[in-house]
Amino acid sequence: PGEISLANHGILFLDELPEFTKQALEILRQPLESKKITITRSAQSISYPANFLLAAAMNPCPCGYATDSIVNCKCTDSEKNRYLKKLSGPLIDRFDLIIEIPRLSKNDYTQDNDSQNSTQVMNSKIKKALTFQKARYKSNEKNGTICISKFTNSNKITQEQKQILGYFIQKGTLTARSANSVLRIARTLADLENSIPIKDIHLTQALQLRYNLKNK
Repeated sequence: PGEISLANHGILFLDELPEFTKQALEILRQPLESKKITITRSAQSISYPANFLLAAAMNPCPCGYATDSIVNCKCTDSEKNRYLKKLSGPLIDRFDLIIEIPRLSKNDYTQDNDSQNSTQVMNSKIKKALTFQKARYKSNEKNGTICISKFTNSNKITQEQKQILGYFIQKGTLTARSANSVLRIARTLADLENSIPIKDIHLTQALQLRYNLKNK
């Protein structure tokens, strides 16, 4: 078994994502959909489980300063394009959350942060959200894993919200797959706030968590 099977029911973290070969990254697409990997050789084929959460980190450009507010980027446009070209649209589509982390400030180091309390509060919210999902789907299925037909039947959105998603699809910012991810994220945000309907604010927040790499 390779790394994706060793990460079964866990997290596979890829640091410096564009530094992997494009072939290695593209191979991830099918296991992310099917939750398994099939290796075929001349004599036989064998399937390994690969039900993992994929997390990754990367710089905005080779030098790392393309979006920095203080240090100037030294990369040329061609270098930036070549760096991002390894990440295909279909691969990016399979990430539900894509966020840009800004430069750390002095306050990030000096301000007091009761992380344990924050963890306890968040843990309580997550437990309640999971209870809502169990009651909604009448099973142990979650917003992120339930099939699209069951999810759609259980989570209706307004015509205005459909128009918002349709606008971003027409603009090319979202595909059918990523629009589905946005809805699942919005549903989870609503669950964390004990909200029965998906409100406009939840949909807006979910869209903000889809930082578009290809449009930067």
